[in-house]
Amino acid sequence: AYSMKSHGRDAKVADSHGSWSGSMARGFLVAVLSSVSWGIGNTITKYSADKYSTGHGTSAVIDVSLANYIGGCITLLVVSWLINERRKSHEAGPSLTVAPRKNMIIPAFMKACNTYAFVASVALVSAGTAATLENLNVLWTTIFTSIVARKFLHWSWFLSALIVIVGTSLVVGLSPNVGIKSHAIAGIILAIIAGLTFSGFIVTWRPAQLNTDYLPQRGIETSVFLAMAMLGMLFIHYVIGKELFGGSWIPLTTIRPSDLLLQIANGTFNVGLTYFLMAQAYRIMAESGVMASVLLSLGVSFSVLFTVISGWLILRAPIVPLQILGVVVFSIGFASVQAATKTDKAQDV
Repeated sequence: AYSMKSHGRDAKVADSHGSWSGSMARGFLVAVLSSVSWGIGNTITKYSADKYSTGHGTSAVIDVSLANYIGGCITLLVVSWLINERRKSHEAGPSLTVAPRKNMIIPAFMKACNTYAFVASVALVSAGTAATLENLNVLWTTIFTSIVARKFLHWSWFLSALIVIVGTSLVVGLSPNVGIKSHAIAGIILAIIAGLTFSGFIVTWRPAQLNTDYLPQRGIETSVFLAMAMLGMLFIHYVIGKELFGGSWIPLTTIRPSDLLLQIANGTFNVGLTYFLMAQAYRIMAESGVMASVLLSLGVSFSVLFTVISGWLILRAPIVPLQILGVVVFSIGFASVQAATKTDKAQDV
């Protein structure tokens, strides 16, 4: 009898372990797929932004930014509606609701600043450089939250941050398009601003779509958020963006129709698919411990690698071999920073 009970307990433990490892594998794969979408999208964004470069930016910044988000919104709305209709045909389900939320205003504006700055930066430096500097948000976010919490960071976090900085230096410093030139310096500053504002988005955003198990509603919530961010982009453009980078007072009229359609299509995966996959990865691996956090962060950090590779394949952007090493070092540092942060939080509980 004891042997049978013991065998039953062992079987349950094995099933639990299999479920846990399976969730981590699925979450990591989804995170990598989101990075592929994100990386290729960054390169296609640069393709159009470069065409309207003014030497100190790109006059297409507002048009490319809006087109990307329009494509993302349309994708999320259509996919959410189709999934909802299909499920309704088989069983009764909850009704979809579309409504902006007051607590989304600040994070939506932060995301608008992030996208506007990133699109402006890729016209001045390589997409790989811009993506790497933007992803320094992993450092800024932890620093911001530790300041607010009045808490000192563990030494392991600083070691991990150093690895991130070394990787960033290899990617950015060895980029053939980066030198002591005014436009390159401006592009680097804009990319850093993109990272800082992305951190502001992370710190202030409480994703309502992650609080519901109904997939179509999560898609609707995300599309509403993106629509609010588009209003923020217009505000930025009219207040300061047009003065700095140029462009028309009338949105979506600066770039040619072919580029407009390209960027709307780009938005379907660079924004819509990327956001959807990242949200799914977070849900799959939620509450799975430090190892899940490391794998998830590693998968997301691959967006830099796929940006560099797609830039080489699509735009024929030159790559220095040490840059690939820099990308690897950056990804390791990115994941270890998240692990150190997660461990630090766990010790506080």
